[in-house]
Amino acid sequence: MFSYTCINCGTPVKSLFKKYSETVLKLTQCENCKNVADKYIECDSVIIIVDLILLKMMAFRHFLINSEFKNYWKLSAVLLVLETYSQWTLTRRIGEVELKHNLTTEPQLSETDIYLDDFRFYKMILIITVGTAASVFLMYLLTRIYSCWNNKTSISFRDIHKAVTLSNSGMFLLLPSLIWDINVHELHMLFISLYITLSQLLAHNALCSCQKKWSLFIIFSAYLFKTYIIDLLSKHPLQFPVKIS
Repeated sequence: MFSYTCINCGTPVKSLFKKYSETVLKLTQCENCKNVADKYIECDSVIIIVDLILLKMMAFRHFLINSEFKNYWKLSAVLLVLETYSQWTLTRRIGEVELKHNLTTEPQLSETDIYLDDFRFYKMILIITVGTAASVFLMYLLTRIYSCWNNKTSISFRDIHKAVTLSNSGMFLLLPSLIWDINVHELHMLFISLYITLSQLLAHNALCSCQKKWSLFIIFSAYLFKTYIIDLLSKHPLQFPVKIS
């Protein structure tokens, strides 16, 4: 049974190496392309991460298929908080600009405003979590349909979640703006969205080995569905649960 893949051509392989002793390993050669099936086995993790940032297909295949990537759910939680905080910061900045434009004096925040602001953040993280979960589920559903249609091995929901989490790591590009307290602009978010879209295209293609046009269809369908869910939930009025005297 083939449980691994050649990171160069995507051909399934039975194993990645043969272990002759505690210190001697022989890397498996791909029968199709005649290259080493997975060169990253002997590489430091920093090199692999750099190749992921550079959007190399080989690095995505290594992470998603040839490695366990157990802590993806922790990374997913961090990315959700980061995305929420960036959107919350952008929303606050727009609101402050509109408020200053309408008022002649400098606005003063009351204790109620501070609590409301915190509650908005918690509401936003819940909305983004629901939207992300919905997009991952739709991506999984469309991928299953493609796999059944083309008689390919079905991809599990866990693998799809891993692929989405790994490709969404581009959200870390927001860190410089957040650390140095630079305003998060819509143009900045657009650039990161394009980078994440390219990452998702490579991750989905590496995992499923399907045509790029089908991967693009799945990715954009999931993105539009996530945007729809977030917009739908965001239209509900903010209900503050605690009355502050």
